[in-house]
Amino acid sequence: AARARHDALEGSDVLAVLAETVAPLVEEDIASSTLDTLYPLVLNGVGRAWIGPSARQPEVGAAWSVALAGCRRQFHAEPSRLATALLKALRTLADTPGAQPLRWAQRLADLSERADSTDALLDAGSVLAWREGFVRIRTAALRASSGLNPTLALAALGVATSHTPAELMTALDQLEADPWLTPEQAFEPTRPGGELAIQTVCGGFRGFDGPFLTPPTLVASSSGIIASDGDRWFRLHADVFGTAFERISDFDAESTPDDHPSIQPDGTIRWNGQQQMFHELASAPSAASTATTLAVVIPASHRIALIASAG
Repeated sequence: AARARHDALEGSDVLAVLAETVAPLVEEDIASSTLDTLYPLVLNGVGRAWIGPSARQPEVGAAWSVALAGCRRQFHAEPSRLATALLKALRTLADTPGAQPLRWAQRLADLSERADSTDALLDAGSVLAWREGFVRIRTAALRASSGLNPTLALAALGVATSHTPAELMTALDQLEADPWLTPEQAFEPTRPGGELAIQTVCGGFRGFDGPFLTPPTLVASSSGIIASDGDRWFRLHADVFGTAFERISDFDAESTPDDHPSIQPDGTIRWNGQQQMFHELASAPSAASTATTLAVVIPASHRIALIASAG
């Protein structure tokens, strides 16, 4: 029946996944509910080339095995839910530039003993995914952190678990307010303000896996910075862990005159009460800003420089 849905499904690939991933979980109980749960998932995953020897992204299957084996307590409590959620998360991470699915799986396994439920483990997993560069869930990850037990939240954020609950909540507020802070920096008692600096560069030509056919135009909106090449519109997600372009069909433009950046022909930028020269941004064709980030199109390119205070 599975082969009728997936023409390329190979029995040898299914057997390989059963041996490598399922057998260690089933142990000697071949009639267990674990096998009943995982077998259809394996058939579908192999058939769609998500896992197995013929998978398009081999790291997904390897990471799924690590995560399932490392999170046994939560798996045996809710096997179908956890196995499905883990596979979906790993496929998403495999498509996220810079993310390492196997590292995420290993970190999640390390956290499993601190998680008292499947919900808590998955919430901690969202924090780990954000740290891996899946920046579109930044807000959800920070919200999830505030609802976890403090020790689990601190471990998921990658900071010392000796911090107090009050310090955790203060740090989460700091992270919410400034996307260019690392979790470690958010726990520092004081931080001197820094000069404007290019935090990262993103974008690129669509012919080379970028989002834009032509150099983009930038617009500030109520939901962040919007970039367009005249053919498509994208919402820019960016923070210290990465960048992502979300394709959209509509947005509400807005202008904040007091914070509007001034860019001189020589590349001198005046923004948020600070001034800094960037020679590479001389005669920049377009710019837009939020309260924390200034985006500037790099001249004669399809790339965008993201500027914020370094500190």
